Amino acid sequence: MSSSVQARNRFERMSKSKRVLSILIALAVVTVALMAAAEGAVRLRQWIRYGSIQDVFYVYYVDRNLGTWFPKPNLDINLARRSHITINSAGFRSPEIQLTPPTPHTIRLAFLGGSTTFCAEDSRNETTWPYLVAEKMQQHYPKVKIEFINAAASGYLMHDSLISFENRVRPYHPDIVFIYDAHNDLDLESHKVAFQRHLVDKPFSNFATPENDEEKENIFMRNSMLLSLVRKNILYYTAQTEGQSPDYKMTVDFDKLSIPYEQRVRDLAARIRDAGAIPVLVTFSPRVRPEQTPEQKLEATRHAFIFMPYYTPESLLQGYIAFNNAMRRIAADSSAELVGDEYAIPADKEHYTDDVHFTDAGSASMADRVTRIIFQDPVINRLISSREAEKGS
Repeated sequence: MSSSVQARNRFERMSKSKRVLSILIALAVVTVALMAAAEGAVRLRQWIRYGSIQDVFYVYYVDRNLGTWFPKPNLDINLARRSHITINSAGFRSPEIQLTPPTPHTIRLAFLGGSTTFCAEDSRNETTWPYLVAEKMQQHYPKVKIEFINAAASGYLMHDSLISFENRVRPYHPDIVFIYDAHNDLDLESHKVAFQRHLVDKPFSNFATPENDEEKENIFMRNSMLLSLVRKNILYYTAQTEGQSPDYKMTVDFDKLSIPYEQRVRDLAARIRDAGAIPVLVTFSPRVRPEQTPEQKLEATRHAFIFMPYYTPESLLQGYIAFNNAMRRIAADSSAELVGDEYAIPADKEHYTDDVHFTDAGSASMADRVTRIIFQDPVINRLISSREAEKGS
């Protein structure tokens, strides 16, 4: 083969390679441009629908020394355009309060729990059920001054509430401390069993788990709302599919499963009594109810499949019942007061945003439920009567 033919063949191969490279570069440029356009569209849609802040965990910071997280002090944000959240200078979703013992005529309340007590779904602080309980108690007991602290945080387990009480609430010398949550501890104990049975591939994790920091540091997930949204939707629809499927379900002894939760609540109630306050145990109010049809129970537990897809709706109901029975046992054999009547809140979309979180109307109904029982409680009334007498003297 002549040198001219070889040169021509080499030129044709080079030209072909350049064409392929040009096509690949063009495809890459088009792909990047399309992804950039999609990213911009997603961000615009999110801003129109939700505003600049949509993730409730933006509200919190992690305290590695204590191993939990707390609301950021002096925060004032609109969350997803649905909720105006203000955090006071001490890191509570409640009005400012002095770090001094209350005056003789004051009754100081504190509320401990997870997202169902923090109430990020409510439109503003003043519509949360802890705020409404304090307001109703002030109206019912006008001769004393009612102050309160909402020390709840999304994702809190009873162990986190104990840490928060000892390190943040106890110095304020509360008189009455309300404890409300079961969903997060039910999720924790259930996940342990599911992991042992190989129904889930990762141990339980929460906001303060170091592995979650690694996920947050993923440069793509951290900076791309498009990729983050795709990932969340995949996880959501996967959980929904698994949750509604009859496969991969597990049965457990919920009475046995509730034992660690019961011990954590007992420990917390004991710390509250040790601080000279009255613990008030509030049974948990899920949207799923015993009298509902199977279809209604499924609708009332869809959100829970994100956390516990290995349960049926009926299993979730039995789990909540067992954890509420643990609350009742503690109240029966200790000096803790009990707020029962957990099904007093109507199980509809007007009162619930999902399976456990309240709307404004739900929080109002929750406050009615709590105060209706508190106003009849002899221990609470003796305390308030003594403070009224102190004021009169």
